[in-house]
Amino acid sequence: MQKFMTTIAAGLGLVGSIAASQAQYFNYSTVFTPDPIPSNVPGSMIQVNNGAFTGGANAGGAGTDIILSNFAIVSPLTGSTASVNTPYQVALTLIQSNATGTPVGAPQTFSFAGNLTGTISTDTSNLQSVFSQPSTHTFDFGGGSTYNVALKNFVTPGPPDGSSLQGALSAHVTYTGVVGPSGTPETPEPGTMALAFGAGVPAMLLASRRRRRTR
Repeated sequence: MQKFMTTIAAGLGLVGSIAASQAQYFNYSTVFTPDPIPSNVPGSMIQVNNGAFTGGANAGGAGTDIILSNFAIVSPLTGSTASVNTPYQVALTLIQSNATGTPVGAPQTFSFAGNLTGTISTDTSNLQSVFSQPSTHTFDFGGGSTYNVALKNFVTPGPPDGSSLQGALSAHVTYTGVVGPSGTPETPEPGTMALAFGAGVPAMLLASRRRRRTR
């Protein structure tokens, strides 16, 4: 009987681990508007490259950072300085996936907002972003699977003088399902175990008791 219960416990833990390890992955894509970001000087602007990942990013444990958008300055007018003061939105579409990036369920979209200000020229870049509230959002996919997304940093792009430094808007994604602090999946709650095994476990326990009585 002891060996039988050990086998059942191991099986339950395995089911919980598989479910949790698959649930903490996600794919995402973004759309930043306006694109390009204008300035007050004709011909001078900020080009936008939207972010995307379809390989199953892991948000378990401490979470992971993602790039929502990259930015590059276009300023062909030598000696001129342009000012930027532009409200923006960045729509983030998130979908659960397994570790290989295969989608699980339907995608959800939320739009963050902010304001981009500063100056750009052919040899300088001084930009900053002020995030609007709310700067965090929870994507709830049901069944206890939720992903918390928080806008994190804005990095100003390098000037268009041959520099390869791109600017970036980033966010931090954490998974709040059955994943332990170290990032390892935890055993599901007793209710989840019962759902996983259904009536099979009670029937097997009853059969074991009957064998003991006939000995």
